[in-house]
Amino acid sequence: MDNISRVRTAHAEIETIQMRLTELDRRFDMMYEDRLSGTISETKFREITKRWDTEQEELQCRLESLQKQVSDVRDVEEGTRQFADMLDRYTQV
Repeated sequence: MDNISRVRTAHAEIETIQMRLTELDRRFDMMYEDRLSGTISETKFREITKRWDTEQEELQCRLESLQKQVSDVRDVEEGTRQFADMLDRYTQV
């Protein structure tokens, strides 16, 4: 897989993760309101919260990893471009 494909794939996954994190936040807000109104028990609230917290931590780690991968690819590409520009300048002298 070439760098362009890797970056595209990473960006797609980053977008999916960000959407899921937003959804988890929205659901937590709704569940908290349900807890305050007595719709769900404290035990169930804690159980679901723990599960969602774990998922959020995992997603956040994956998000950071993907962002670093994209950054690394861009750094390599920029270095390659700079090297090619330098070679071009010196070979035209």
